Amino acid sequence: MDIIYWYQIVGAVIAGNVLTIMLVFCMWSADKAAKKGLEYSDLSWTALACGIIPLLVVLGAIYYATV
Repeated sequence: MDIIYWYQIVGAVIAGNVLTIMLVFCMWSADKAAKKGLEYSDLSWTALACGIIPLLVVLGAIYYATV
């Protein structure tokens, strides 16, 4: 295994972990808002961005995998 492939694997794992943490943060923020009786539209822009970015990455990956 070349070192470049090892770096690619490590980078993919780190990127996957970051995207997972972003999605969990969004879900945690939404749950916290629901417990306070707030609407989901009252979430901060950070929480909304952390919820949409991982989903867009997955949709992009599915698109490029099927094209």
